[in-house]
Amino acid sequence: MEPFPNQNETRRFLLAELVEASLPLEGPELEEYNRLLTTEKYKAVLEMQRTFVEEELCRVVRRMLEKKFGPLSLPAVRRLESLTRLQLEELSLALLDAHSLDELGLEADRHA
Repeated sequence: MEPFPNQNETRRFLLAELVEASLPLEGPELEEYNRLLTTEKYKAVLEMQRTFVEEELCRVVRRMLEKKFGPLSLPAVRRLESLTRLQLEELSLALLDAHSLDELGLEADRHA
C-alpha cells in the first residue's frame, strides 16, 4: 500500500501547475499542451485542475459576497456551490453592481 494515496495524481497535478507557471506557452505549443491534457493518460490532471480552480473561485466569490452582504444562508451557499466556473466568473462581476443576493439569484425562490 502506498504511504500517500493518490500520490501519482498529486505529482501530475503539481507538475502541470509548475509547467503552466514557469513555461508560458503560446500558439501551437499551448494547443499541444491542451491536447495532451485531454488524453486518457492525463485525464486525471485536467480533472484535478478544474476541480481546484472551481473550488478556489467559489471560495473567493463567497468571501466577496459575504463581505458585501453578510453571511450567506444555506440555500444561497448551495446555489453558489452548484455554479460552473463561467457562472462564478460572471457572478463575481455582477456582484460589483448588485444591491442584494436576491438580485444575483442566490436568495430568490427559484420555484416561482
